[in-house]
Amino acid sequence: MAGDPAAALALLGLGVNSLSMSASNLPRVKWVIRSFTRDEARNLLEQVWLMEDPRAIRELYNGVLEQGGLGGLVRAGH
Repeated sequence: MAGDPAAALALLGLGVNSLSMSASNLPRVKWVIRSFTRDEARNLLEQVWLMEDPRAIRELYNGVLEQGGLGGLVRAGH
């Protein structure tokens, strides 16, 4: 889970400060963590708590990554 950029953003919002993943995922997740503050991730998580549809939650996280200029991390083939 920690190797998924969107999931790593959720974990950051939950206050997790230690992640374990394969070395190939490290640069992408590092980029996400450096692009968002813990407060931004926490605020996003507060929105997610009100949602029930997993697909909508994934779309929200992917949209936030896109808006943050990290869309290449969530689009296939980029």
